[in-house]
Order: sequence, then structure tokens, then C-alpha cells
Amino acid sequence: AAYMGYFGSDDRAEHVIRSLHEEGIELVKCKQLIGENGYSCVSIAEDGDRIWGDYNQGGIRGESRYVLDRFDVEYLRQFDIVHSGNYCYTERQLHKIHEAGIPLSFDFSDDSTWEYYQEVAPNVTYAFFSASGLSVDETHDRLRKVHELGPKWVSATRGVEGCYAFDGERFYRQESKPVARMRDAMGAGDSFLTAFLVRSADARKRGASEEEAYKAGLAYAAEFASDVCCAQDGGVTVSGTREWRGTPTGIPSHGDSKVWVACKSAPTGISSPYLTNVLATWRPVSPVRGAACVIW
Repeated sequence: AAYMGYFGSDDRAEHVIRSLHEEGIELVKCKQLIGENGYSCVSIAEDGDRIWGDYNQGGIRGESRYVLDRFDVEYLRQFDIVHSGNYCYTERQLHKIHEAGIPLSFDFSDDSTWEYYQEVAPNVTYAFFSASGLSVDETHDRLRKVHELGPKWVSATRGVEGCYAFDGERFYRQESKPVARMRDAMGAGDSFLTAFLVRSADARKRGASEEEAYKAGLAYAAEFASDVCCAQDGGVTVSGTREWRGTPTGIPSHGDSKVWVACKSAPTGISSPYLTNVLATWRPVSPVRGAACVIW
């Protein structure tokens, strides 16, 4: 797994870089620029859900856009999937990945406008968005419309209601898995889409049909996201608010492939928000082999 992007020159950036090195993530295509690293402040409510606070618009990453050249594109060819999202400031470069025939996953989150979908989706292979604010009928309609823009797979997560998806021929429904003890919902959606991509890619390599691969990916992703919500620990309590410290880990590793997801979190010292837009790592709870991805 690898990360491509810009780091700032402050303590937050050094923490992210050090954490990624400790986890063995390849950073050869990254650059460190003078300026503030991206961060978001996030508090955790009593029910484990997130309360979003201050956000610095990606810091130096939002000011200096990453431009892909021919050598970057050649580097990307070694990976099974490239992942980006609507807070990554990569929109103008996505066509290069698409034209190179490299599968591209993209997270539209819950706040992308329809004009944004029309701009970005034609370059995307696997599209993901949050539909918690939509009805089921509205979710189905959005899935169809986004698919018509170009992606081969479109997935909509609906919180505790699970996931709905569409591949152009059939709709898929994946119920959420029970969470024994909700500790922290941070990264549940990111871990869901990452686990889906890795497991479905692995299934195809083993000879599964597209439908079989999608179903295997959805089932595994639901289980994995549930585990993430109840497995994270390491917060500190400050005036009744639990905030994240460090890079979330804790799920045993099996197999050859690690699952890496982009996570907006707020690892903190007690006095200041620390680190966000970090690559947090959660490992699969059962063997997943032969799938590699780069997050950009």
C-alpha cells in the first residue's frame, strides 16, 4: 500500500509521516511543503458518533494541488485500485488515471453537488456516497443516475440501515452488522468501502463472477465496518469529550494484504488538535490476499 500527497512542515505533518513509516506505507511519491498540514477537529459523542469541529481546508494540500505526470501514472499501474475523494483536491487529475485504464475508487461523501458528480463521476470506476439523508426511493434514484455518468459500481451507505448498491444490472442490499459496543464511528464508512474493494478484487482474482465478487465484498465490508466501530480505543477524556489519540489499530492482521483507509480524525494532546487527514490503518479479520491499493 502507498500514499501519494503533500505534507506540511509542522508537528502534525511530522506525526503523520512518522506514523506512516512505522506502518510500512510507501511514501516515495509524497512531497513535504512549507506550510500547515491538513487537520480536522472531531469530538466523539456518547453514542460513538462524531461531532465535527474546526477544519483548515486541507492546509497546504488545499493550496498546492498534486499534479500527476507520466511517471506518476506509470507508478500507479502497479496497484489494483487508486482511491481518492471529494476532500482530496484531485479532481483535475482524475482523467489521467481513467485514461490510463487504472481502476479508480472515489468517495463523494454526503455533500457533493450534482454538478460535482457530473464533473467527476465519468472518470470513476467505483463510486461511493453517503445516503443517510435520503429515502430508500431517493437512494435508488441517485444510484441509477450516478451509474449513468460512467462508474461500473455505485454504492450508498445508510448508517445503521446498511448499504444499497447498483452495478447497472441489479441492485444489491447489504444489512449492517450489529455493533456489540459502539465506541467510535470514525472511519466506519471508509473502512466499509476499503474492505469491499479489497475483498471483491481478491474474489475476482480467484475466479468469481462480478456478482459473486460484489456480494462477497459487501458481506465482508459490513462485518469489517462493525468491528471498526467497536474495536477502536485509545481516546482521552477532556471535559467530558472523548478525542482520538494516535493512529487507530487493534484488529488482528491476516493474509498478505493490509487495508488502508483515509481517515479525518483528531488525534490530540490535551491542549491542541493533533493530526488529521491521516492514513489510519485497520487490518482485515480474515485472510485477504493479492489486492493492493494506493490512496491519493
